[in-house]
Amino acid sequence: MGGYRLTAGDFQARFDPLGRLTHLGNPDEIKLKPSPFHLQGEIREGHWTVNCGGGDIFFDPENTQREYDLQRQRLKLLSSWRGPCAWYGLDLERIYSIEKGLLRCDFKISTFGTKGQAGDVIIAAPIQRLRYTTGINCWTDYSSDWDHRPYPTNMRCEKEFFWGLSISPAHDLVGFFTLTKADSWHVIYEGDGSQRIRSWCIDFINSLDLHPVRLTHQNIVLNSRNPSYCGTFYAGIFESEKEFFRKVSEILGTAFIMPDRCAGFAGEHLKIPVVGPKARVEVFDEKSGKRKMELKPTKGYIEIKLDNGFGRDVLRVKGDSKETEARIWHQEGWEKPLITAARYACDVKKAHGYNAESILGLITISQAAGFLGDKYCATKARQVLKEAYTLIYDRKTGRHKPMHNRLQNYGSLLDAIRIFQKHLNTDEFLREGIKSARQLMSLQGADGNFYNHHVIYNNVVHPVKSLFDWGEHIRKMGYVFEANRIKESVGKAYANLVKYAEDTQTEGSDHFEDGMTSCCAYQIAGLWPYFGRKPEDLAKAVNIAAKRRALTCRVPDSRFFNSTLRHWEGYWALGLGQCMLGGHGWNCWAASMFHALFQACVEWDYIINCYSTIANCLQSVDL
Repeated sequence: MGGYRLTAGDFQARFDPLGRLTHLGNPDEIKLKPSPFHLQGEIREGHWTVNCGGGDIFFDPENTQREYDLQRQRLKLLSSWRGPCAWYGLDLERIYSIEKGLLRCDFKISTFGTKGQAGDVIIAAPIQRLRYTTGINCWTDYSSDWDHRPYPTNMRCEKEFFWGLSISPAHDLVGFFTLTKADSWHVIYEGDGSQRIRSWCIDFINSLDLHPVRLTHQNIVLNSRNPSYCGTFYAGIFESEKEFFRKVSEILGTAFIMPDRCAGFAGEHLKIPVVGPKARVEVFDEKSGKRKMELKPTKGYIEIKLDNGFGRDVLRVKGDSKETEARIWHQEGWEKPLITAARYACDVKKAHGYNAESILGLITISQAAGFLGDKYCATKARQVLKEAYTLIYDRKTGRHKPMHNRLQNYGSLLDAIRIFQKHLNTDEFLREGIKSARQLMSLQGADGNFYNHHVIYNNVVHPVKSLFDWGEHIRKMGYVFEANRIKESVGKAYANLVKYAEDTQTEGSDHFEDGMTSCCAYQIAGLWPYFGRKPEDLAKAVNIAAKRRALTCRVPDSRFFNSTLRHWEGYWALGLGQCMLGGHGWNCWAASMFHALFQACVEWDYIINCYSTIANCLQSVDL
């Protein structure tokens, strides 16, 4: 098929005949593993677009000049775009080489002008966006090799550079980082409002989109005085996250922190690992901006005593030449976060929005009413349920009127009613809940799976565990026959959960990015004590948690950088005020998974991971 190869030692980069990157890594291992890049279709590595204010200009790889220097192991690509009559245009040059076991790309975009009576005329070009498509294949729909699809797990624009890390369930780590400033990053979804990610891009220049307050975008205009813009990025395959950050630190002269958790309680001494030589860390109070202390790592760690009250500390981590930034959350308890989220839920979550996700706000309202004795929340919880059984659910049958087959609507409602009754010490809406549980069981097939039409939905917002918890709840209230029916139904579904485990079979295959595998592990670990306590069953949940590093919080910057929350949280389903409204948010279900595993295995690491996930989302709540 042809193509190009750049090799240095045990690292190789392979390109197709058009000069698009297809493989990275050890030459021998490349033969054994599937490529992490899209190899066909419109989303490919090496696709560049530029926007000068009049729409995107695409540099077509098929119209690219290629120069391959075998001896120097260098590949040079030159793409051009010309305006009407070729009077003006843009040239994009990329030079690929190998440096320190990584692929290096030096790029330059320049203006082009014709020669007229007034001499050389260079057309002024305001570069409002320069976007590079990495081509990482994140797509997991109907895929036989989804295990090797690296998902964009952490991506972040520092003030002076960008770094991004994609991790697959099989622990393939593909990393990109820039030597020069990048304004933003961009995720390519299946479509507007869709869940699944196809790939992601780096915006070296982007003055078109909104930026976080901490970032200042570049204003680039190419003209006779400034005819070109240059930049550099690196790409590679890494054994671990720590190796990735170590390599970035080595090449860029920077440093990172990699905390096991990014939050703690007032007065706690939090020990935080630091990656990078000659690092020093300045700690600032986020609210006041006051500098609190400067720390130097001892044996690769710094230790911070967390202040009283609620707030965030900003950590500016400085290396030899560049700086990174992170935030650490500190809290005194759970009262303030809970009441903040609950009051928000009271005000914004109306019954007409009651699909499975939005109804979870009722759980938070009921918890605030019960734990904190908040009368306003108690009144609102009762009001919301009345509205739900007036507008959305048929009170006589328990049926969800507009979307009966979306079975997670029933599971979330049963959780909400159960928690409402428990915390308000009431049996209100008991009969309605029993009828809705029957509606949920009507969606179970003869094979024991729960179906949304013809699609298996066992792990979409944990309906099996929700049904079981409801059954045991009403058993205590004397409805033994109904509870036994529910347990029999759950037993059939549980058998499928442990049989197929992470292969959830939902929508054709597993989608680890949207939390279904976390829900699967949560349901197995939570139901395991009641259905035989087989070690091999629990091992399935343990294995899912071990593999799902993509669902682990590593970088304490969710509030400002949107890098550790999964894409649904960052996209639209989880706004800043919404993320504590219960279990919703694909990342949040990892907390349920870790909590259930802690209860089943009694291993401290699980509860630390649970708290770390919760705290990472907690940082997004304005208190």
